[in-house]
Amino acid sequence: RLREEAREQLQRGSLSPALRLWRDVVGAPEDSELRRRLKCICSLANPANIKVDKVTHRLVANHDAEPYAEPYPQPEPQAQRAQASRDRDHAAVAHLKWSAALYVARSRDVEISEVYVREQQNGIILDRVDHSRIYDNDCSFLSGWGLAMWRSNHNVISRNAFDFCVRGYSHGVYNRGQDSAGILMFEQCSNNTFIENSATHGGDGFFSFAGKEALGEAANMPHDFRHQRAGCNDNLFVGNDFSYAPAHGLEITFSFGNRMLNNRFVGNAICGIWGGFSQDTLIEGNYFEANGDSGYGLERGGVNIDRSRNNRVLGNEFVGNACGVHFWSLPTGFLEKPWGQANDLRALGNQLAGNRFRGDQVAVHLRGEV
Repeated sequence: RLREEAREQLQRGSLSPALRLWRDVVGAPEDSELRRRLKCICSLANPANIKVDKVTHRLVANHDAEPYAEPYPQPEPQAQRAQASRDRDHAAVAHLKWSAALYVARSRDVEISEVYVREQQNGIILDRVDHSRIYDNDCSFLSGWGLAMWRSNHNVISRNAFDFCVRGYSHGVYNRGQDSAGILMFEQCSNNTFIENSATHGGDGFFSFAGKEALGEAANMPHDFRHQRAGCNDNLFVGNDFSYAPAHGLEITFSFGNRMLNNRFVGNAICGIWGGFSQDTLIEGNYFEANGDSGYGLERGGVNIDRSRNNRVLGNEFVGNACGVHFWSLPTGFLEKPWGQANDLRALGNQLAGNRFRGDQVAVHLRGEV
Protein backbone atom coordinates (compact mmCIF):
# COMPACT_ATOMS: atom_id res chain seq x y z
CA ARG A 1 0.00 0.00 0.00
CA LEU A 2 2.85 2.39 0.83
CA ARG A 3 4.57 1.71 -2.47
CA GLU A 4 1.34 2.34 -4.40
CA GLU A 5 0.78 5.57 -2.48
CA ALA A 6 4.37 6.68 -3.18
CA ARG A 7 4.01 5.90 -6.90
CA GLU A 8 0.81 7.98 -7.12
CA GLN A 9 2.45 10.91 -5.37
CA LEU A 10 5.53 10.75 -7.58
CA GLN A 11 3.29 10.94 -10.65
CA ARG A 12 1.87 14.15 -9.19
CA GLY A 13 5.39 15.55 -8.75
CA SER A 14 6.62 14.96 -5.17
CA LEU A 15 6.45 12.73 -2.12
CA SER A 16 4.70 13.81 1.06
CA PRO A 17 6.98 14.36 4.12
CA ALA A 18 5.63 11.18 5.75
CA LEU A 19 6.51 9.00 2.76
CA ARG A 20 9.89 10.69 2.32
CA LEU A 21 10.65 9.88 5.94
CA TRP A 22 9.44 6.30 5.51
CA ARG A 23 11.55 5.87 2.35
CA ASP A 24 14.78 7.16 3.88
CA VAL A 25 14.48 5.32 7.21
CA VAL A 26 13.43 1.97 5.75
CA GLY A 27 16.04 2.16 3.01
CA ALA A 28 18.97 2.99 5.29
CA PRO A 29 21.40 0.28 6.47
CA GLU A 30 20.89 -0.94 10.05
CA ASP A 31 24.23 0.50 11.21
CA SER A 32 23.83 3.86 9.49
CA GLU A 33 23.79 7.22 11.24
CA LEU A 34 20.20 7.72 10.07
CA ARG A 35 19.07 4.49 11.73
CA ARG A 36 20.88 5.33 14.94
CA ARG A 37 19.36 8.78 15.16
CA LEU A 38 15.89 7.96 13.89
CA LYS A 39 14.88 4.74 15.63
CA CYS A 40 11.20 5.59 15.57
CA ILE A 41 9.59 6.44 12.25
CA CYS A 42 6.59 8.37 13.54
CA SER A 43 7.32 10.27 16.73
CA LEU A 44 10.94 11.33 17.13
CA ALA A 45 10.59 14.93 16.03
CA ASN A 46 8.11 17.47 14.78
CA PRO A 47 7.83 17.14 10.96
CA ALA A 48 8.41 20.88 10.72
CA ASN A 49 11.99 20.17 11.74
CA ILE A 50 12.53 17.37 9.21
CA LYS A 51 13.35 17.78 5.54
CA VAL A 52 15.00 15.94 2.65
CA ASP A 53 18.11 17.49 1.14
CA LYS A 54 17.28 18.27 -2.50
CA VAL A 55 20.75 17.31 -3.71
CA THR A 56 21.68 14.22 -1.71
CA HIS A 57 18.10 13.09 -0.98
CA ARG A 58 19.19 12.35 2.59
CA LEU A 59 17.10 13.17 5.63
CA VAL A 60 18.09 16.32 7.51
CA ALA A 61 16.65 16.79 11.01
CA ASN A 62 17.01 19.04 14.02
CA HIS A 63 17.67 16.40 16.65
CA ASP A 64 16.92 18.84 19.47
CA ALA A 65 13.36 19.36 18.21
CA GLU A 66 10.43 18.96 20.52
CA PRO A 67 8.57 15.59 20.30
CA TYR A 68 5.73 15.56 17.83
CA ALA A 69 2.78 15.76 20.24
CA GLU A 70 0.76 18.71 21.39
CA PRO A 71 1.04 19.50 25.12
CA TYR A 72 -1.93 18.78 27.33
CA PRO A 73 -3.71 21.91 28.58
CA GLN A 74 -2.83 23.30 31.99
CA PRO A 75 -5.12 22.28 34.86
CA GLU A 76 -8.15 24.47 35.32
CA PRO A 77 -8.62 26.52 38.51
CA GLN A 78 -9.58 24.57 41.61
CA ALA A 79 -13.15 25.90 41.64
CA GLN A 80 -13.75 24.62 38.08
CA ARG A 81 -12.44 21.12 38.76
CA ALA A 82 -15.29 20.20 41.11
CA GLN A 83 -17.65 18.65 38.56
CA ALA A 84 -19.21 15.27 37.89
CA SER A 85 -16.97 12.62 36.34
CA ARG A 86 -18.99 12.50 33.11
CA ASP A 87 -18.46 16.22 32.51
CA ARG A 88 -14.77 15.85 33.34
CA ASP A 89 -14.49 13.12 30.71
CA HIS A 90 -16.21 15.31 28.13
CA ALA A 91 -13.99 18.30 28.93
CA ALA A 92 -10.86 16.17 28.57
CA VAL A 93 -11.96 14.93 25.16
CA ALA A 94 -12.97 18.42 24.07
CA HIS A 95 -9.38 19.59 24.57
CA LEU A 96 -8.25 16.90 22.13
CA LYS A 97 -10.42 18.18 19.28
CA TRP A 98 -7.76 20.74 18.47
CA SER A 99 -5.27 17.97 17.70
CA ALA A 100 -7.51 15.72 15.60
CA ALA A 101 -8.51 15.89 11.97
CA LEU A 102 -12.19 15.20 12.72
CA TYR A 103 -14.04 15.47 16.05
CA VAL A 104 -17.69 14.47 16.52
CA ALA A 105 -19.51 14.84 19.87
CA ARG A 106 -22.92 13.88 21.29
CA SER A 107 -24.31 12.66 17.97
CA ARG A 108 -26.01 9.64 16.41
CA ASP A 109 -26.60 8.21 12.94
CA VAL A 110 -23.35 9.76 11.69
CA GLU A 111 -21.57 8.46 8.58
CA ILE A 112 -17.82 9.07 8.21
CA SER A 113 -15.94 7.82 5.15
CA GLU A 114 -12.96 8.65 2.92
CA VAL A 115 -11.16 10.72 5.56
CA TYR A 116 -7.41 10.80 4.85
CA VAL A 117 -5.04 11.93 7.63
CA ARG A 118 -1.23 12.05 7.86
CA GLU A 119 1.33 13.68 10.19
CA GLN A 120 -1.12 14.65 12.94
CA GLN A 121 -1.56 13.60 16.56
CA ASN A 122 -5.01 12.00 16.16
CA GLY A 123 -7.27 11.14 13.24
CA ILE A 124 -10.97 10.77 14.14
CA ILE A 125 -12.40 11.32 17.64
CA LEU A 126 -15.91 10.19 18.65
CA ASP A 127 -17.31 11.47 21.97
CA ARG A 128 -20.68 9.97 22.89
CA VAL A 129 -21.50 9.00 19.31
CA ASP A 130 -24.00 6.16 18.84
CA HIS A 131 -25.50 4.11 15.99
CA SER A 132 -23.01 5.48 13.44
CA ARG A 133 -20.87 4.10 10.61
CA ILE A 134 -17.15 4.77 10.17
CA TYR A 135 -15.74 3.11 7.07
CA ASP A 136 -13.15 3.39 4.26
CA ASN A 137 -10.97 5.94 6.09
CA ASP A 138 -7.16 6.09 6.20
CA CYS A 139 -5.75 7.77 9.33
CA SER A 140 -2.19 6.49 9.53
CA PHE A 141 1.34 7.64 10.44
CA LEU A 142 0.11 9.56 13.50
CA SER A 143 1.59 10.02 16.97
CA GLY A 144 -1.62 9.34 18.91
CA TRP A 145 -4.70 7.44 17.73
CA GLY A 146 -6.17 6.74 14.33
CA LEU A 147 -9.68 6.43 15.80
CA ALA A 148 -10.54 7.32 19.43
CA MET A 149 -13.91 6.58 21.05
CA TRP A 150 -15.35 7.78 24.38
CA ARG A 151 -18.71 6.46 25.67
CA SER A 152 -19.73 5.55 22.11
CA ASN A 153 -22.04 2.60 21.48
CA HIS A 154 -23.68 0.55 18.71
CA ASN A 155 -21.33 1.77 15.98
CA VAL A 156 -19.93 -0.10 12.95
CA ILE A 157 -16.25 0.50 12.14
CA SER A 158 -15.19 -1.25 8.94
CA ARG A 159 -12.52 -1.33 6.19
CA ASN A 160 -10.41 1.44 7.71
CA ALA A 161 -6.60 1.79 7.78
CA PHE A 162 -5.25 2.98 11.14
CA ASP A 163 -1.61 1.97 10.71
CA PHE A 164 1.63 3.33 12.21
CA CYS A 165 -0.11 5.29 14.99
CA VAL A 166 2.78 5.11 17.44
CA ARG A 167 4.95 6.97 19.91
CA GLY A 168 7.29 5.78 22.66
CA TYR A 169 9.08 3.20 20.52
CA SER A 170 12.78 2.80 19.82
CA HIS A 171 13.63 -0.46 18.09
CA GLY A 172 15.59 -2.78 20.34
CA VAL A 173 15.66 -0.19 23.14
CA TYR A 174 12.13 0.68 24.30
CA ASN A 175 8.82 -0.78 23.16
CA ARG A 176 6.00 0.35 25.41
CA GLY A 177 4.05 2.52 22.95
CA GLN A 178 2.68 4.88 25.66
CA ASP A 179 -0.92 3.91 24.87
CA SER A 180 -0.84 5.22 21.34
CA ALA A 181 -2.98 2.93 19.18
CA GLY A 182 -4.61 2.45 15.83
CA ILE A 183 -7.96 2.37 17.65
CA LEU A 184 -8.68 3.61 21.18
CA MET A 185 -11.93 2.67 22.96
CA PHE A 186 -12.18 4.30 26.39
CA GLU A 187 -14.75 4.66 29.18
CA GLN A 188 -17.68 2.29 28.70
CA CYS A 189 -18.02 1.84 24.94
CA SER A 190 -20.25 -1.15 24.20
CA ASN A 191 -21.99 -3.07 21.41
CA ASN A 192 -19.67 -1.79 18.69
CA THR A 193 -18.66 -3.88 15.66
CA PHE A 194 -15.15 -3.77 14.14
CA ILE A 195 -14.86 -5.56 10.80
CA GLU A 196 -11.86 -5.86 8.43
CA ASN A 197 -9.82 -2.94 9.74
CA SER A 198 -6.04 -2.69 9.52
CA ALA A 199 -4.45 -1.38 12.74
CA THR A 200 -0.83 -2.49 12.45
CA HIS A 201 2.46 -1.04 13.75
CA GLY A 202 0.67 1.09 16.39
CA GLY A 203 1.63 1.39 20.06
CA ASP A 204 -1.25 -1.05 20.44
CA GLY A 205 -3.28 -2.14 17.48
CA PHE A 206 -6.41 -1.72 19.60
CA PHE A 207 -6.44 -0.31 23.13
CA SER A 208 -9.53 -0.46 25.34
CA PHE A 209 -10.05 0.47 28.99
CA ALA A 210 -13.27 0.44 31.04
CA GLY A 211 -12.40 3.84 32.54
CA LYS A 212 -11.98 5.31 36.00
CA GLU A 213 -15.70 5.69 36.60
CA ALA A 214 -16.23 1.97 36.00
CA LEU A 215 -13.44 1.10 38.44
CA GLY A 216 -14.66 3.59 41.04
CA GLU A 217 -11.59 5.84 40.80
CA ALA A 218 -13.22 8.95 39.29
CA ALA A 219 -13.81 12.09 41.34
CA ASN A 220 -17.41 12.93 42.28
CA MET A 221 -18.84 9.53 41.39
CA PRO A 222 -22.61 9.45 40.82
CA HIS A 223 -24.15 8.07 44.01
CA ASP A 224 -26.27 5.54 42.09
CA PHE A 225 -23.53 4.21 39.78
CA ARG A 226 -23.55 0.41 39.38
CA HIS A 227 -20.10 -1.16 39.09
CA GLN A 228 -21.43 -4.62 38.34
CA ARG A 229 -20.58 -5.44 34.71
CA ALA A 230 -19.33 -1.90 34.09
CA GLY A 231 -16.83 -1.79 31.23
CA CYS A 232 -16.42 -1.80 27.44
CA ASN A 233 -18.76 -4.70 26.83
CA ASP A 234 -20.28 -6.89 24.10
CA ASN A 235 -18.13 -5.58 21.25
CA LEU A 236 -17.47 -7.73 18.17
CA PHE A 237 -14.13 -7.95 16.30
CA VAL A 238 -14.11 -9.85 12.98
CA GLY A 239 -11.38 -10.13 10.34
CA ASN A 240 -9.13 -7.32 11.61
CA ASP A 241 -5.33 -7.17 11.41
CA PHE A 242 -3.79 -6.22 14.77
CA SER A 243 -0.13 -6.96 14.05
CA TYR A 244 3.39 -5.60 14.64
CA ALA A 245 2.62 -3.45 17.68
CA PRO A 246 5.45 -2.41 20.06
CA ALA A 247 3.10 -3.50 22.85
CA HIS A 248 -0.18 -5.42 22.34
CA GLY A 249 -2.16 -6.31 19.27
CA LEU A 250 -5.46 -5.93 21.14
CA GLU A 251 -5.77 -4.82 24.76
CA ILE A 252 -9.22 -5.00 26.35
CA THR A 253 -9.38 -4.98 30.15
CA PHE A 254 -12.03 -4.89 32.90
CA SER A 255 -14.75 -5.75 30.40
CA PHE A 256 -17.40 -8.37 29.62
CA GLY A 257 -18.83 -10.33 26.72
CA ASN A 258 -16.47 -9.25 23.93
CA ARG A 259 -15.93 -11.52 20.90
CA MET A 260 -12.78 -11.78 18.75
CA LEU A 261 -13.33 -13.91 15.63
CA ASN A 262 -10.94 -14.62 12.73
CA ASN A 263 -8.51 -11.78 13.43
CA ARG A 264 -4.76 -11.71 12.70
CA PHE A 265 -2.13 -11.13 15.40
CA VAL A 266 1.45 -11.34 14.09
CA GLY A 267 4.72 -10.01 15.50
CA ASN A 268 3.36 -8.05 18.45
CA ALA A 269 6.21 -7.31 20.85
CA ILE A 270 4.43 -8.19 24.12
CA CYS A 271 1.34 -10.21 23.27
CA GLY A 272 -1.43 -10.62 20.72
CA ILE A 273 -4.39 -10.21 23.10
CA TRP A 274 -4.03 -8.77 26.61
CA GLY A 275 -7.35 -9.13 28.44
CA GLY A 276 -6.65 -8.50 32.11
CA PHE A 277 -9.73 -8.96 34.34
CA SER A 278 -11.90 -9.69 31.31
CA GLN A 279 -14.88 -12.00 31.65
CA ASP A 280 -17.23 -13.91 29.31
CA THR A 281 -14.90 -13.29 26.33
CA LEU A 282 -14.92 -15.44 23.18
CA ILE A 283 -11.60 -15.74 21.29
CA GLU A 284 -12.23 -18.05 18.33
CA GLY A 285 -10.66 -18.80 14.96
CA ASN A 286 -7.86 -16.24 15.24
CA TYR A 287 -4.28 -16.54 13.96
CA PHE A 288 -1.39 -15.80 16.35
CA GLU A 289 2.21 -15.90 15.11
CA ALA A 290 5.56 -14.75 16.58
CA ASN A 291 4.11 -12.69 19.41
CA GLY A 292 6.03 -11.95 22.62
CA ASP A 293 9.67 -11.58 21.58
CA SER A 294 9.95 -8.45 23.80
CA GLY A 295 7.55 -9.38 26.58
CA TYR A 296 7.45 -7.79 30.02
CA GLY A 297 8.44 -10.60 32.39
CA LEU A 298 6.02 -13.50 31.98
CA GLU A 299 3.52 -11.33 30.12
CA ARG A 300 4.19 -12.51 26.59
CA GLY A 301 2.84 -14.49 23.64
CA GLY A 302 -0.56 -15.04 22.04
CA VAL A 303 -3.32 -14.62 24.65
CA ASN A 304 -2.60 -13.25 28.16
CA ILE A 305 -5.40 -12.80 30.72
CA ASP A 306 -5.01 -11.96 34.42
CA ARG A 307 -7.94 -13.12 36.60
CA SER A 308 -9.56 -14.76 33.57
CA ARG A 309 -13.17 -15.78 34.25
CA ASN A 310 -15.59 -17.61 31.94
CA ASN A 311 -13.42 -16.87 28.91
CA ARG A 312 -13.35 -19.25 25.93
CA VAL A 313 -10.31 -19.71 23.66
CA LEU A 314 -11.51 -22.00 20.86
CA GLY A 315 -10.16 -23.17 17.52
CA ASN A 316 -7.30 -20.70 17.21
CA GLU A 317 -3.92 -21.29 15.53
CA PHE A 318 -0.73 -20.45 17.44
CA VAL A 319 2.61 -20.50 15.59
CA GLY A 320 6.03 -19.65 17.03
CA ASN A 321 4.86 -17.51 19.95
CA ALA A 322 6.80 -17.03 23.19
CA CYS A 323 3.72 -18.58 24.82
CA GLY A 324 0.42 -19.63 23.32
CA VAL A 325 -2.11 -19.01 26.11
CA HIS A 326 -1.23 -17.62 29.55
CA PHE A 327 -3.80 -17.40 32.39
CA TRP A 328 -2.86 -16.39 35.93
CA SER A 329 -4.42 -15.28 39.19
CA LEU A 330 -2.18 -13.63 41.76
CA PRO A 331 -2.86 -11.17 44.66
CA THR A 332 -4.02 -7.77 43.40
CA GLY A 333 -5.19 -4.46 44.81
CA PHE A 334 -8.13 -4.40 42.40
CA LEU A 335 -10.01 -6.69 44.77
CA GLU A 336 -10.44 -3.71 47.11
CA LYS A 337 -11.78 -1.32 44.47
CA PRO A 338 -15.54 -0.88 43.95
CA TRP A 339 -15.31 -2.66 40.59
CA GLY A 340 -13.48 -5.61 42.16
CA GLN A 341 -16.02 -5.89 44.97
CA ALA A 342 -18.98 -5.79 42.58
CA ASN A 343 -17.62 -8.41 40.14
CA ASP A 344 -16.43 -11.90 41.07
CA LEU A 345 -12.70 -11.97 40.26
CA ARG A 346 -12.05 -15.65 40.90
CA ALA A 347 -10.39 -17.22 37.85
CA LEU A 348 -12.97 -19.89 37.09
CA GLY A 349 -14.93 -21.36 34.21
CA ASN A 350 -12.42 -20.85 31.39
CA GLN A 351 -12.37 -23.09 28.31
CA LEU A 352 -9.46 -23.94 25.98
CA ALA A 353 -10.48 -26.31 23.19
CA GLY A 354 -9.68 -27.11 19.58
CA ASN A 355 -6.61 -24.87 19.39
CA ARG A 356 -3.51 -25.79 17.36
CA PHE A 357 -0.01 -25.00 18.66
CA ARG A 358 3.05 -25.24 16.38
CA GLY A 359 6.54 -24.16 17.45
CA ASP A 360 5.48 -22.10 20.47
CA GLN A 361 8.01 -21.99 23.31
CA VAL A 362 5.16 -22.83 25.73
CA ALA A 363 1.71 -23.86 24.57
CA VAL A 364 -0.33 -23.17 27.73
CA HIS A 365 0.95 -21.50 30.92
CA LEU A 366 -1.25 -21.43 34.07
CA ARG A 367 -0.16 -19.64 37.26
CA GLY A 368 -1.77 -19.23 40.64
CA GLU A 369 -5.36 -20.24 41.36
CA VAL A 370 -6.59 -20.78 37.82
